[in-house]
Amino acid sequence: MLRRTESTAIAADRTHYATDIAVNLAVLAALGVTLLTGWQRADPSFALLISGYMLWNARSIAAEALRQIMDKELDTQDRERIKQAVLACDGARALHDLRTRDVGDRVFIEFHLEVDGGLPVASGHAIADAAEKVAGELFPEGAEVTAHIEPAGIADERLDDKVHAQQSGEATEA
Repeated sequence: MLRRTESTAIAADRTHYATDIAVNLAVLAALGVTLLTGWQRADPSFALLISGYMLWNARSIAAEALRQIMDKELDTQDRERIKQAVLACDGARALHDLRTRDVGDRVFIEFHLEVDGGLPVASGHAIADAAEKVAGELFPEGAEVTAHIEPAGIADERLDDKVHAQQSGEATEA
């Protein structure tokens, strides 16, 4: 079930049950060691091992939960795949202001798609629909894709330019 759903809640529950089993086995082992050897520190020693095991598991569950609730941009390779797929669509001239977010089990993609400015709105919209579809199909779990259509070659203020200028300015100031 865990492999099929990839649910953090199910993974945490499975870890909880595994920890219960480990605690019970540690108690039995500590009793056995104490009875056989008389060593009185077996119980606290096993308790320390089990607490380390519990902390390790809690760390991995917390890290996965944080990964799911924190937005992050897709990596460069995925962003390049999106660009190539979108620009391979008939009628797509250019792409800019690509923004991506990976939010755990969902991917969000937004971009400005440049098409021939002389096309009827319906044709431009059909190109955008095709671009949204191919971008979404790159991710097996699906993606929410939004394309904003613009006439090719328009000179407007672009978010890409602002980000690039900001990054360049930060690099020079540092």
